[in-house]
Order: sequence, then structure tokens, then C-alpha cells
Amino acid sequence: MSATLHLRPVTQEDSRLLWEWANDPVVRAVSFSTDVIPWDKHKQWLKRKLQDEHCRMYIALNEENTPVGQIRFDIREDNEAEVDVHLAPALRGKGYGTVLITEGLRAFFGSSDAQTVHSFIKEANLASRNVFLKAGFVEQKKEHMHEQEVYHFTYKHS
Repeated sequence: MSATLHLRPVTQEDSRLLWEWANDPVVRAVSFSTDVIPWDKHKQWLKRKLQDEHCRMYIALNEENTPVGQIRFDIREDNEAEVDVHLAPALRGKGYGTVLITEGLRAFFGSSDAQTVHSFIKEANLASRNVFLKAGFVEQKKEHMHEQEVYHFTYKHS
């Protein structure tokens, strides 16, 4: 499948959708914190993220204008960024992951002077590992974060 996606900035109106995606059991299982996210905590978190000048967050829409996922970039103090990606549960495995990351990088680098993006993926999350490699990320080394073994990937803007 050759997926085509359009990105738009996340708004407060996306709160419920993002909360549902974040609380999907598959997402919770591969997240650093596996606890279910309470609605009130999510609403506060999203409000902070939308006001944060160091955060870029997008919703990806397919050809039918259906939301298929979100991608978020958090710019760190060293002016490099970390990426977070979620796909809609019903649309996993349909070829959207790599396209979402590729389009997200294009939008991010167009709105930021950061030149490097980092991804940290739990060791057991082979699907994400493969998607990030397909999107052009380079595997660095395994690291220990949040009391877990993770793969560290980087993408350098050229």
C-alpha cells in the first residue's frame, strides 16, 4: 500500500480521540508507563502541550479525511527533539506508520531549526522498530531508560 497522508496541527478538539488512542491496550503495553491515563490528567497534559512552544503535534488524515494517527515532537534543551507516534487501533498494519513518520519529519523540520530527532523504543516493540528503520532512522545502541531496555534511533535532517 502506498498511503497518502495530510497532517494538520492538533487542537483541543482532538483531546478525546488522542486520549482513546493513548489508552488503547496495545499502546499502553509498548509505552514506558503502562498505566491507563485518566481523562482529567490527559486534558491537562494536552492543554500544556498545545501551549508549549517546544512541542509540535500533528494529526494525520488519510485520503478519506479519516484520522489515522498522531505524531508529536518535543524539542529538548539541546535543540534536538524526541518523537512520539500513535496510530489509530483500527488502522494499524495498513502502511500508515512509515508515511506518518516521514510526513511528520517534513512538517517538523519545516517549523523548527532542530536538526536531529531521537526515538526510544522498548525492546519488545519490533513493529515500531521496523517502521522507524523504514522511515530512515538509524539505530544507535540499546540503552536503559525508565528501568527498561530500549532501542535508540536518530534521524538527522540533511
